[in-house]
Amino acid sequence: MASDLSPIPTVARPQHVDQPPPGEVVHFAEGVFGHGVLEVVGPSAHDLTEPGQNRREVLLRCHALFELALCTGLRKGELLGLRWEDLDLDAGTATIRRTLQRTNSSGLTTLPTKTISSERRIALPADCVASLRAHRAQQAQEKQSAGANWTDSRYVFTWPDGNLIEPATLTRHFNALLCRAHLRTIRFHDLRHSTATLLLVQGVELVVIKELLGHAHIGVTATVYAHVRLRLQRQAIDLLGRALQPPTETTSQPNDGEDPPLCAAPVY
Repeated sequence: MASDLSPIPTVARPQHVDQPPPGEVVHFAEGVFGHGVLEVVGPSAHDLTEPGQNRREVLLRCHALFELALCTGLRKGELLGLRWEDLDLDAGTATIRRTLQRTNSSGLTTLPTKTISSERRIALPADCVASLRAHRAQQAQEKQSAGANWTDSRYVFTWPDGNLIEPATLTRHFNALLCRAHLRTIRFHDLRHSTATLLLVQGVELVVIKELLGHAHIGVTATVYAHVRLRLQRQAIDLLGRALQPPTETTSQPNDGEDPPLCAAPVY
């Protein structure tokens, strides 16, 4: 049976900021995925931690999860629904087969992916593979320490006793992480939008982004990120406008007679 952390203590939050729309990149301060900005949020009598551990260590153990979310655009339920057999770390791939959600009827349970297209195989960045290897080694140590109290769920992301992570609990810890890093309040799902936006800005084809995100149709991807594409079009038009402007200065260079004179290429 899945277990959950108790609510994290209330912490001072920054002034309310409207949620960023799809296409606005979430910029993380240096150290969010490392050890620089994570601090102890506060003690709790019901945390699933080993003696001597604190909540800072619990947050640090989510390194691989947050990195994978930002680098692949996986949904929260897809991340929490990953099992080790879904990962091929040698090949650097992950197969998305299920999502972990809490329902009124069944409690915390695994469900099929959102659509048929959401069941997919994606490539993993090298940094994510390294983080997942380290996470697997850490989980193996936790299993050994837990002994008979270990819950063998086979899931990638669990608490130190092997129990599943509640999606709502992950959201609370994510919000606490943002507060401690003095970053604007965003939704966990905005990491997914940041992934897609960064890929679009880098010139990645829309069909590749659609396959990575698991959208049912490319029209969904095009519609959600239409304003990003419009901004890129404007940048492209500005570049073209500068290229078509007459040169401000002409420099005379000696011609040895070997190079043909410059002329405009015909446009058809």
